[in-house]
Parts: sequence; C-alpha cells; structure tokens
Amino acid sequence: VFSLAVSNFVFFYAHEAVKKSLFGKSTRIGAGRALLASTLAGAINVLLTNPLWVANVRIQTAGGYDRTKTDNDLCSMGGSNERKISSSLISEIARIMKDEGFLKLWSGTAVSLVLCSNPAIQLFLYERMKNEVLSVKRFRQKEVHSSLSMIEAFLIGAIAKAISTVTTYPLQLAQVLVRLQRETRLSPSEKVVRGKRISEMVYEKPEHYSGSIDCLRKLWVKGGLKSWFSGIDAKLLQTVLSAALTFLTYEQILGVVRKTMISLVLAKQGNVR
Repeated sequence: VFSLAVSNFVFFYAHEAVKKSLFGKSTRIGAGRALLASTLAGAINVLLTNPLWVANVRIQTAGGYDRTKTDNDLCSMGGSNERKISSSLISEIARIMKDEGFLKLWSGTAVSLVLCSNPAIQLFLYERMKNEVLSVKRFRQKEVHSSLSMIEAFLIGAIAKAISTVTTYPLQLAQVLVRLQRETRLSPSEKVVRGKRISEMVYEKPEHYSGSIDCLRKLWVKGGLKSWFSGIDAKLLQTVLSAALTFLTYEQILGVVRKTMISLVLAKQGNVR
C-alpha cells in the first residue's frame, strides 16, 4: 500500500508538472503530447521509486523467510532451516544495500523504463475515452462543465488498465523474475563448513537470468507464448480493480474540488459587487 501510494503520488504530480512545463496552461493537448507527458512522468516515477518496488517484491514473495540458502546449507552451518527476512520496506531496502550493494535497488530499471509505456498507454486511453464520453454528455445535456459519473470513471479506468496490462505483461513478468534474483553475501562466520574454509563461496545464485531478454527467451523455450502470460488472470484482477478504483476516486475528488473552486469564485464576485 505504501509503495503504491508513493508511486501514484509521484506519477500524478510528475504528470501535471510535465504538462505545465511543456505545454503551459493549454487545455487542449493532442494525443502525441499527452502520450509524451505520460511517458516522461512514468520515467521520473521509475527512477525515484524503483527501490521501493524491489524491496516490495522481495517481501511479498519470500513468505517471511529468506530462501537464498538451502536447508542443508543452513543446517551444516549450525543454523536453523529458516531465516527471517525484513518485513518493512525501509528495513528490507537497508538489508539489500548491505548484502547486495546500492545498485541492486535499481535492478530491472531498464525494463521499468520500457514499462513506462504501461501507465502512458493507460492514461492516454483513459483521457481519450473520457474526452469522448464528456463530449457526448455535453452535446446531450447542453452543459459546459460535465463530469464523469462514478460508474463511467470506474469502467473507463478498468478498460484502459486492462489494455495496457495485456500489452506489456510479458515484460512485467520478466521484470519481477529478474528482481527476485538475489546475491547473498556470506558472513565471515558462515565461511566455515564442517571445519573447511569456503572462501570461494562468497555468493550464491539460486537462479540466474542475465537480463530481461534472457528471461523472456528462457520462458519461451520452457513453455512458449503461454509461459509469457502465466499468472495474467491474477494480475488483471489486481491491477484493473486498483486502477478503476483509483480513477473513480480521482474523478470524485476532482469534481468536489472543481465545485468548491467555482463556489469560491462566485462568492468572491458577489462580495465585489
């Protein structure tokens, strides 16, 4: 929840800032410009929040335990067969920096930058569909300031997110699998197993992909196109509902703010008169 809140804040703030910087106060922005603003905002979001998502994925998939060592390895070192992993984002980020290095927090950044197309496509489709719906409502109701209803915002947000998710899902899957890779540095006390020095065993890699392209290639060899979209049903359920509720809430808050500003302006004009 924390990662999603920070990411959404950074993205929406960056999106508005980019639009204002590039296009000024213009209210009519073409499709190309809208897509450019969304993409740049996505890139800013990735660079600032990638460490949160790396730690987030580690915590979610570890099930509360560090699985980088096998049971035999840990037992032979005199430890238990389970080791606790950090349960908070900040603690996990600190652990990754200490054990694997600062740059590991930005693993998968290249793919994430490519995946800026996901929110860019989502926001682009949402804005286009929203404008079409509002144009029809203005024509029918003869109102200048029309707004989306709750169900309209929910459905448009859901459709936009579903299309962007299906389009970019293979890259998202590869990104998660690459992020799950971890290099675990053994502590000095763990470098002796059954009385023998194992200084050459500084790192353990339970599974390795050289990058996202290599990951996609291995997935294709293993199961073809089906393996690229494994788990997409759960992903769609999560992301589509999340995006739909986000845009629903966004439109409702926007409507309240707009009405409040109009009321304040009218009240001010009334006082001047």
